[in-house]
Order: sequence, then C-alpha cells, then structure tokens
Amino acid sequence: MWLEIILGIILLLALREVCKKPKDLPPGLWGLPVVGHLSYPLIPTQARVKRLKEKYGDIFVLRIGSFVNVFLCRYALCKEACVKAEIASRPAWKFFNLMNDGENLGLSGSDGLPWHNTRRFTLRHLSDLGMGRTSMVEAIQMEAREMIKGFEACSRGLSDLDQFLNVAVVNVIWQLLSNRRYNVGDEDSKWFHKLILDMQHGYDRIFILDFFPWLTKVLPLWIQKKIFGYEKLMEMKEQISGYFMNIIEEHKENLDPTNPRDFIDAYLIEMEDRRGDPRNTFKEKDLVSTLWDLYVAGSDTASNTLRWFILYMAKYPKVQRRAQREIDDVIPRNVQPSWEDKDSLPYTEAIIHEVHRMVSLTPLGIQHTTTKDVRLSNGYRIPKGSILYPVGFCSHNDDRHWDNPFEFRPERFLDDNGKFFCPKDGFMPFGVGRRQCVGEPLARMEAIIFCASLLQKLYFSPGPNGVILESMQIPIVNHPKHQWVKVDFRKDVELSHAA
Repeated sequence: MWLEIILGIILLLALREVCKKPKDLPPGLWGLPVVGHLSYPLIPTQARVKRLKEKYGDIFVLRIGSFVNVFLCRYALCKEACVKAEIASRPAWKFFNLMNDGENLGLSGSDGLPWHNTRRFTLRHLSDLGMGRTSMVEAIQMEAREMIKGFEACSRGLSDLDQFLNVAVVNVIWQLLSNRRYNVGDEDSKWFHKLILDMQHGYDRIFILDFFPWLTKVLPLWIQKKIFGYEKLMEMKEQISGYFMNIIEEHKENLDPTNPRDFIDAYLIEMEDRRGDPRNTFKEKDLVSTLWDLYVAGSDTASNTLRWFILYMAKYPKVQRRAQREIDDVIPRNVQPSWEDKDSLPYTEAIIHEVHRMVSLTPLGIQHTTTKDVRLSNGYRIPKGSILYPVGFCSHNDDRHWDNPFEFRPERFLDDNGKFFCPKDGFMPFGVGRRQCVGEPLARMEAIIFCASLLQKLYFSPGPNGVILESMQIPIVNHPKHQWVKVDFRKDVELSHAA
C-alpha cells in the first residue's frame, strides 16, 4: 500500500518536472509532453496572438506538439533575431517543402549553400532583367492600362476585383520569369490563380503533420492522404510542376546562351556554366521550386496589396480624393504616372505604406528555425529547433512606434513639410533580416505605378454590402474577403457632380 503511494508521488513529481517549462525560456504556454498546448487552428490567429501578447509580453512561447514556438511581438526583437545566421533557416515542414519533395531547393524553404546560391543568383538576375529599374516602368504601365480597360467594361457598375487585378500583377513577374504575359480572361491565368488559392486553403490540415511529424510514422499513408488532404495537395503540386516544366522545356529548345530573354534562360545558362563545380546546386528541380516561390511572392502578395488599397479607398473617400488631387496637380490626365513621379506623390506613397501597415499581409511573418541554442539580449534562451515568428502585425500596431495605431491615417508617413517619410523602426511589410523579401524593389515600383494609375482614372466606392476590411481565414497571408466594389471613371463622376 505505502509502496504504491510512494511510487505514485514519485511519478507525479517526475511528470511535473517533465511538463515544467525551462526557467530561461520566455514566458508562455508549455502544455504536455509530445502534444504541447493544443488549440485550433494550430498556428494561432492574430486575435489569439494579441491576447497572448497582452498576457505574456513582447516575447512568449507556445509549445505545439514537440516544437517550441517563439513569437516575437516587437520590432526590435524581430530585427535582433532575424539578422542572426543561426536563426536564418526554415523549418523542415511539408508547408515549405511541398514543391520540392523535401529536398533543399528553391528560395522560401531552402537553407545553407543551396539557399545562398539561389538567392544571390535571383537578386542579381532579377536586377539585370529590370527589377527595381526604370526598364520595368513601361511594362508595369502597360499592365496598368490593360487593367483600367478591364474596369471600363463595368464603369458605373460593380466590379469583381479578382478579374482584372490578378492578370495585371501576374504579367509583371511572369514576363521577368518567362517572357510571357496573359490576357484578361485567359483560361490558363484563371486556372493557375485558382490552383494557388486552393493550395493555400489546403495548408491548414497539413500543419498537423508538420507539428506532429511522428504521425507520419504511425499512420498508414492512405490515412495521411485522406485525413490531412495531403493527396489533394500533391495532385495540385504535380499540376504546377508540370506547368512550369513544359515552359522550361520550351525555353531549352530555343535557348541562346549569349542573349538570355528572361529568368528561366538565365538559370539554364547558369546551370550549364556551373556543371562540374563542386559547389553547384543549380538543377531543373530547383528552378521549378524557385519559379513557384517567385510567382507566388510576386503575384499573390502584390495583387492582394492592390485589393486592400482599393478597398481602403472605397472606405475612405476623403483620402481617395486628396490623393487624386495630388496626382492631378503634378501629372496631366493624358500622361500616365511613372516611377519617376514617386517623389512628387508623397501622399499617394503614404497611403500605400499605411495600407501595408494596417493590413500586415503576412501577419505572423514567415517562420524561421534555430540551428543551435540562441541567447537574446533580454536574457531568454531560444532552444535549438525552435520555430520563430517575427510577428509583423504586432509591430505595425505598436503604439511605441505609431500614434493611435488602429486609425487609418496616411499622414503619419509625411513629415512636417509634407514630404514622404518612413520610420526606420516598426515597419516591416517585407520582413526583416537575412530572409527579407527579394522582390521588394519590384513590389514598391508596382505599387506606386498601379495605385497612382488607378486613382488617376477611376473612382472607387462601396458595393451593395459596404466595404469589409476583414481577412479570409487562410493561413500565413491576409487575403481580403471576396466582395464587389463600385467602379466609375472619374470624368463621369466629376460630370455628375458638376450637374
């Protein structure tokens, strides 16, 4: 009897020690061994992260499965952590490795030498092909004109934003990558956009296998495929890979090594030039993964930025009209806005930045992982194998950086002289540190040309259900909810007001 009691007490004490969070870790929820602290969805929503921040502070842990998840909810912490080489890796998750079958390939999910090689090559050749340079201006202007023509069909009516925004934004990055463009209504473009959206919706269940990798060893493969949607995701992955491979094969057939037309050409030439190099990581499978990363980053995030911009303009007509007056003051109606006009459009640029801040397209940031134990300046230890989240929306809502942060006020990005001004701290729409977005120069150029061109010609107002400034429930990215917006040509609106 007494032996059982003593053994029971010892067992309880041992269980308590196993379940206890190490003292030098940040505060937070630890939970039980193996399962951690469970809730749904596994990756917490913005609302839950906000509640946990209020309870535990700017840095906290949330153990999910066997992973220690560390949430960095202040800009200074994000900057300190994300510049460290030992925090520059990505988790070995299916989420990151779906397109590369678990290999160390592409941009978003790779590490080490393959990542360094591909990132360096991508930055160099996208720059050579025009990213961030004036040579891209004409291409973006043409896509803006085509977008406006599309809206013309529904002038004085309601518009489905997806119909015109997707093609225009995709064409900018797609011309850089493959020297191709789509037309509005192109079936390939619509099919590919739907495929991307379907994959993003399917990520929710695949995270279960990422946080509980031991399930892949105890559950039969058919259960994994059916319950976690892995089979469907793999089908979509094969469709995407096949689509890219067909285009790569076409490029190989008429490749001129002395005159690369686009990113695919440049990669194929690099692949051949590096043959025999012991540090060579360039191969077709890596090209497919890189194309996927660039396509999604260059089209999905940019088109969502434009959607949010239009919704905010419809919601705040005074802001919209002030930007239009600014554009009219410096650019004649028959002249299209250009990248060179950026410095003359401080309020328009301020609006774009304020939309970025309010929306936080990747609200929790893109996950990093630690390759060894890391000690931060605040004294907390981050264990090897932890998952770090540089939480952008907390930084963008931080009243230590922003006065009345939940108020939409573009003027916060203007100085006392009315010039555009972006604070160095607190603003991180493109991430921070070693993994900062490679497409940032192109995104900034697209934003000012597209937004100024739209406001120069069009006027946006709420649809029948008003303007909904809420996100869809999609992991990782803040997609605006699908809705209709009323679109008019400004000349028609001005005539009606004059009458």
